[in-house]
Amino acid sequence: MSLPRYGTGSTYPHTTKCNAYLTTFPNLIDNLELNGPNLVYVSDLTYLRTDEGLLYLALITDKWSRKIVGYHCADTLEAEGCLRALDMALGELPSASHPIHHSDRGCQYCCHEYVQRLTERGLGISMTEIHHCAENALAERVNGILKIEYALDQAFRSKDQARRAVSQAIHIYNTRRLHTALNYRVPALVHAGIA
Repeated sequence: MSLPRYGTGSTYPHTTKCNAYLTTFPNLIDNLELNGPNLVYVSDLTYLRTDEGLLYLALITDKWSRKIVGYHCADTLEAEGCLRALDMALGELPSASHPIHHSDRGCQYCCHEYVQRLTERGLGISMTEIHHCAENALAERVNGILKIEYALDQAFRSKDQARRAVSQAIHIYNTRRLHTALNYRVPALVHAGIA
């Protein structure tokens, strides 16, 4: 089965493309209180501009620690980029942990391959229902932080330059950025239970 593919025809690319034929899931994390890492992962897609065309950045963030646990820059909006970000997150997830995976209802997250990967690993599946941005606010906020604070909103000369900038930005975000929501601690240390 081919993975979903969409073009980049508009000035502001739409990264959320719903497909009425794919299964969606209810929002399981609304008002859910967390007390540790690896309980809820939030996911989202954003785009980066380069002189060689757009890149699509898939991000997975641990909701409690704010640590970005998985990411991938892809040339298209196909689900493969999101699957690679998910594989990165799952690669470091302790085997006894089964977080709820929360996303919007974009076809990348609803496609059979993505849902199957989550199910095989025992992750709960949660999706936004009505107010997509508000119901996935942390994921949207992380996108904004990376673009505004780490200059990922600029137009890069090449896709390779953009990919290097993403890796550097995520490393600094995870290991050096203090968060008021974390009592001025950094995500990586909170996630590891050190701080």
